[in-house]
Amino acid sequence: MKALITGASSGIGKEIAKELSAKGYELVLVARNETNLKKLKEELENKDKTKIETISIDLSKEENCKELHKKVQNVDILVNNAGFGDCGNFTKTELSKEIQMINTNITAYHMLTKLYLIDMKKKNSGKILNVASIAGFMPGPLMSTYYATKAYIVRLSEGIKEELKKEKSKVQISILCPGPVSTNFNETANVKFFLRQANCEKVVKYTIKKLEKGKFYIIPGIDIKLAKILVKITPSNIVAKITYMIQKKKHKGRRKNVSYESKGGIIMKYFKKLVGEKIYLSPINIEDALMYTKWLNDFKTSDYIGRSSQIYTLEAEKEWVKEQGKGEYIFSIIDIENDKLIGNCGFIQKDNINRTGTLGIIIGEEEYREKGIGTEVIKILLDYGFNYLNLKSIYLELLGNNERALKCYKKCGFKEVGKRRQCIYLNGKYYDRIMMDILKEEFTKESIKNKNI
Repeated sequence: MKALITGASSGIGKEIAKELSAKGYELVLVARNETNLKKLKEELENKDKTKIETISIDLSKEENCKELHKKVQNVDILVNNAGFGDCGNFTKTELSKEIQMINTNITAYHMLTKLYLIDMKKKNSGKILNVASIAGFMPGPLMSTYYATKAYIVRLSEGIKEELKKEKSKVQISILCPGPVSTNFNETANVKFFLRQANCEKVVKYTIKKLEKGKFYIIPGIDIKLAKILVKITPSNIVAKITYMIQKKKHKGRRKNVSYESKGGIIMKYFKKLVGEKIYLSPINIEDALMYTKWLNDFKTSDYIGRSSQIYTLEAEKEWVKEQGKGEYIFSIIDIENDKLIGNCGFIQKDNINRTGTLGIIIGEEEYREKGIGTEVIKILLDYGFNYLNLKSIYLELLGNNERALKCYKKCGFKEVGKRRQCIYLNGKYYDRIMMDILKEEFTKESIKNKNI
């Protein structure tokens, strides 16, 4: 069985590739980002022994869509996922970006659906999954072009579904219509969501399950299902007013009082100071105080750092970020694929006379834990501390309940040097505070992942 997935280098496309690889599908992965495609290919081939072909191509160009179809034949599942959005007043958004969006979100979907559907009908088997959005069911002021492209995919797919039904064809077409999902879409679209964002991995597992059952509308989440129903029964002008207010908040949250670096037409607010395989470390940003406040008031985070009894306010976190920003040793941890903030780290204390430093790290986004991120961050910081800051010894503390962190630190070369027994009261229990350190001569170069070296 062979699956062709567009937009496979990140987000939903990448997770679909992982899910189908685990099920034994031969994969053809398509995206513009050749580097990310190669990384994903290597990962899946090592993990699942899957046969994978990668094609780096820009699907906003018609000739490339035709060339892709000629090159890739005998497809059992087509996943049309490539696409992006933009946010802003229609008269102020960039026309060239919108034309590219229409070509990618509509023309490429249309062409690939048509070309591969013809093939599938000939053999009377196959599945097409068009990734749309809940946005396809409503007007979208301040994201008018994006919403319109998704409406096109919804209506096109609904029409094709009825045609296949009348022909009694065994070919299946489905549309995935999620709400906000935690992917790199926000950065490309210049928005910041104030609504709950669904976990990408969970969305994809749900999607594949429903696709295998032949469902046409695939809508993850009870809240998004309810939104679809409400949109259907609510007058369009009322929906447009509500959508406008939501989009205005998103647009404001992303752009207000911020001067960002421009990279390939995409607005960036992080800078690659120290670069690893999965993440990079950037100087902290005052805007991120909101996320820090969220993490520190979440028991799933604070229980492991012994701060659950404390209350953290946004104003206090802003002041902390301002103070730390004056130095040079505290960093934001950023997902290298989608520039998403996932935590912070650095040297919270540094003694220049004795050449010692105290290290701290928080992985605030739960979905990034237990994936080797912490280990990579620690190794990069050790390299930075020993080989750039000229430290002799690096120290840290952790709670006895944090077995995951203890294992990570030992893996990076830290050794236990002391313990304060039952000194932290947390959730009805007392826990030890473990003290660890590592000396410069104990740190080996072979484990360093910092690409800047």
